[in-house]
Amino acid sequence: MEIEIAKMYLAELDLEPVILEGPFDSVDILANLIKETADAALCDHRLITNAYANFSGASLVAKLYELKIPAVLITQFYDMDTDSSIRQWREFIPVLLSRDEASSEKYFESFLACYNELEKRRPPSRQYRRAILKIVGLSGSGNDTVVDAIIPGWNMKHAVRFPISLISKELVPFLKVDQRFLAKMNIGTTNPDELFFSDFEKAPEPEDTDGFA
Repeated sequence: MEIEIAKMYLAELDLEPVILEGPFDSVDILANLIKETADAALCDHRLITNAYANFSGASLVAKLYELKIPAVLITQFYDMDTDSSIRQWREFIPVLLSRDEASSEKYFESFLACYNELEKRRPPSRQYRRAILKIVGLSGSGNDTVVDAIIPGWNMKHAVRFPISLISKELVPFLKVDQRFLAKMNIGTTNPDELFFSDFEKAPEPEDTDGFA
């Protein structure tokens, strides 16, 4: 039913949908197949759930970004997925939609945003700069650990969660509450769900003027 609804919205935009039947065990194979058969892609995040693939829709959209194929990611579990399995790839996902937002108009806006970012440049909300963050919490264990942090250059009152997989193995032993890190992030966004992080490193000792004193 969900596929039929998506096809209806795409038809309203005079787009011809191509449904690729799984299962797929390689994100590279599926991404290249999409490149060969379509001009853009609409991807569900939880591809693993129905044994369609052994990788997530977020990782597929990130691969399509690398191939310069406009791709929109959709999830029915927006609040559950955004901070963890999607955040890991968020830098390479121009548009993330909740399934509740789906409409022909929203699809058009989303594909246009993807195209503009790939062919022109990232909008200000997705341009990253180096900024400091402070760890305020850790939960989970092993590869499922998630990190909560405050970013004073973005919002001192709002903690942001991201998966431990974004931090290099060399830095993981330093992860603890009150530890500060520098990282690349898009602090120009006002939406916490759009934040992405990369290139972490330990921050120098705090000064009285850095917002943490």
